[in-house]
Amino acid sequence: MGSVWVRAQGDVLVRADAIVALALGPEGLRAECGAGAAVRLTGTPCSTALMLGLAEVIDRASPRDSRAVIITPPAEPGSATWRWEFADTLVERC
Repeated sequence: MGSVWVRAQGDVLVRADAIVALALGPEGLRAECGAGAAVRLTGTPCSTALMLGLAEVIDRASPRDSRAVIITPPAEPGSATWRWEFADTLVERC
């Protein structure tokens, strides 16, 4: 079965199932992981809609086949639409 990853600041990938809490702060959206690590997902302050959008897209992208999914923050400032695609399509672009 595949897995779902979230791309954080600095191109760090975090497994979605390792995220135990999301927190909004002046530095942006932060994910707190089960191992005690905290990772910044966005580099600027953001809205609650962005945090809820991430939870929704993680649920929608949950692995239903053998491919891994990578979720990326919105490209446009102010957008709450997270993007996701299968990891094998990313590899094909290289």
